[in-house]
Amino acid sequence: YLVNEKKDSTEYVCMDQYNNYYIFNENLPIDIKIKLDNSIIDTETFIETYNSSSTENKVMLNIDKWIKIINTRNYHNSYEILDETFRNNYFNTEEKFEQYMTQNFAGHYTAEYSGFDESSNIFSMDVSLTDIETGDKKEITIIMQLKEGTDFVMSFSIS
Repeated sequence: YLVNEKKDSTEYVCMDQYNNYYIFNENLPIDIKIKLDNSIIDTETFIETYNSSSTENKVMLNIDKWIKIINTRNYHNSYEILDETFRNNYFNTEEKFEQYMTQNFAGHYTAEYSGFDESSNIFSMDVSLTDIETGDKKEITIIMQLKEGTDFVMSFSIS
């Protein structure tokens, strides 16, 4: 866990065995707010880090966010991040996407990155996913377009 002392509050950040974060903001001893999903809700720290990052690091941060989303089996939000053309070509319904993900991404993953490339504001990165529980590896390429703020859309290689 990590404790961040702020001007008028204390933030406690905890991580479980699957690299999921749980954030507790204590304003007063009886005023505590809990964030159970930092993959969808951008924290102040994430936004500051993101805004001061290089394009390559922004892509990696977004991939990390997507991996956290699929690790929690949040297929709805994972589907929403997909580029519309990619989504329509491969998974014209959220149910088809969920079926694909449960068959092909059933584990809890960590990522290693290589092969960053840029062409006309479209970025690609090779990602090696390692299942935390089994050690199995999966290689994919992620294509990403950065949008306003911390928003992005992406697609990935289909096996």
